[in-house]
Amino acid sequence: MQKFGFGNHDTKLDKNFMTSGNPQINSVIDGYYGNVYLINGSFSRDELDWDLKASTHYANSMRYIYQSESKLIFYLRVNLLTKTNPSQKLKGIRLDPSISIVEGDPNGDEMGFPITGINVNGFIKTTVNISKAVKETYGQIRWKYSKLLKIRIRGNGKIQSIIFE
Repeated sequence: MQKFGFGNHDTKLDKNFMTSGNPQINSVIDGYYGNVYLINGSFSRDELDWDLKASTHYANSMRYIYQSESKLIFYLRVNLLTKTNPSQKLKGIRLDPSISIVEGDPNGDEMGFPITGINVNGFIKTTVNISKAVKETYGQIRWKYSKLLKIRIRGNGKIQSIIFE
């Protein structure tokens, strides 16, 4: 559906993004992975957001390979519906390797979802089931998943690729 990376048909992370604060994104060479994106930002102040292609709005999974340099957190920005109100509400799911259970208030704008990954040559490879993340966070109070609109990244680290399928 959509891949962020360095291939000819990939979406480039260093193009067409929106920021809050003053994060920096550059490409650097990694000894194993080759070209990777380097993100430098203050976790508390800086955000990078990317709109996703329409074909990605209904992706089942997000797979990404990254290396955190202090704290690098990925977010899913999803549209949700309630059974009683057909209007959509944009909510955030923080994909957080530092927690072991879902965190936050389903009535709030952001919840934390625990993730794990495997070490692949110093980088972490993680796969997230998007429907499961929505169900275990906002699904607690019967929000219904409509579509995935954006991704957000905060912090410092390197990213080899992000793939939505």
